[in-house]
This record gives sequence, structure tokens and C-alpha cells, in this order.
Amino acid sequence: MTPRSKWPIQKTYPFSATSFHLHFKTILLKMNLTLLCMQPTKEKIAARDLTKILYFILALTGLMFIPSILSAQCIGSSTSVSITRSIGCSYGTGSNATWDGTAGGTISDPGGSASDFNVTWTTSGTFRLKRTFPTQCGTTVIYSSYITIGAVASPTPTPNNRCGSGTVVLNGTPGSGGNTIKWYSAATGGSSLATATSYTTPSISTTTTYYITNYNSTTGCESSPRIAIAATINPIPSNPTPGSASRCV
Repeated sequence: MTPRSKWPIQKTYPFSATSFHLHFKTILLKMNLTLLCMQPTKEKIAARDLTKILYFILALTGLMFIPSILSAQCIGSSTSVSITRSIGCSYGTGSNATWDGTAGGTISDPGGSASDFNVTWTTSGTFRLKRTFPTQCGTTVIYSSYITIGAVASPTPTPNNRCGSGTVVLNGTPGSGGNTIKWYSAATGGSSLATATSYTTPSISTTTTYYITNYNSTTGCESSPRIAIAATINPIPSNPTPGSASRCV
């Protein structure tokens, strides 16, 4: 009598919808091979019924399995997302990527056999994307991980002034979603002058406008547009003109 094999179910799965389904299909294949070695008993019939149940679960997880990995991104940034295009099904491959619910930006999916595509974010919130497969493939939908897009509010500028040439200390208060301030010399373009809630200008002789953004040093998200903040130079008053005085004796 051929010895019965142990059920090959003890396996660790990466937390990914794609790898989950591929590993699950491998297990089912091994189970079918094991069934071929079993004697035609009630146990074999029960095992076959279990296999059918597992196939049913596989089809359900194609619709219900939700990976919950979150990754911080920013409005205006682009993210490379990967959802497998092929699951080895002879009935066809996955569709171009679409939003699972509310749209968070613009999808650039090259189609063909490519699994990777880009998303340019235009809206804050938490989103995920999906590919839909032919119903004959069992796994009818595969999802991406959830992706969180952070909103960074504008900062509050605190301008300052002085009399005559010299340095001026300016301050900015981060808005919601940020934890510090970036300082610029122009409304657009160029590199930041500093990253701090306070900025001391170089010595200036005329009123000069700087620009600030609210910045999150953890996520790298930055507010837009930049907010103007003035370092004002007031003229030093002229010396008074001395006048004559009289005195009564």
C-alpha cells in the first residue's frame, strides 16, 4: 500500500495579493497530486471535497483579499505601482489598471504585458488600484496595496523689519500636515535657502521678499504654492536740524 503523504499546507506567505494566490495555487496542485496517491476511500472523497472548497476560497480571495500596506506619498508626486498582469491563466491577462473606488490621480499604464505603471497624484486620501481578469481565471480581481496621499496646508508667515541695512529674522509657522518650514528666494524654482521655522537673512539694504512652504520632514511632502514673506528695511531718520534759542535776562 502506498504511504499517504502529509498535507502540504504549512507555508508562510508574503503579505501580497499576487504572491498569496500563486502560493495558494501551488498548494492546491500538490494536494491534487497527493490525492492521486490515496486509496479510493471515504477519506479521499472528503479530501477532494476539501480541495473544491479551497478552490472556492481562492476565487473569493480574488475579490476580497485586501493587502493593508500603507505608503506615504504627496500630491504632485508620481508613484510606480505594480500589479501582476499575468497569473498563468489561458483565458487571458489582466486589464489595464483602474481605481478601486475614488480616483486619486492620473494612471499611466503602458498595457501589453507590463505589470508596472505610474500614477501622478492630484488628490489627498487613501487609495488602491486593481486589475480585472477573465472570470474563467478564478482570480477575477487583484489589488495593489493601499497608498496614502498626504495633504500639507499652507504655512503662516511672520514678517519682520529693521531700520537701516543689516540682517532680519523671519519666522514661519507650519500648517497641518507639516512640521517645519522651507525658505526660498523666488516664488518658483530654485533650491531652498534653509529648512527651519526661523530664517536670518543675509545683510540687506532694501526691502526683500522671501517665500516659504510648509514641509513634512518625515514624508517629504511640501505645500504649494509658496507664500511670500517680507523682510522690510525702514530708512534711518535724518538727524534733526539744530535751531537758535533765545533767553530772557
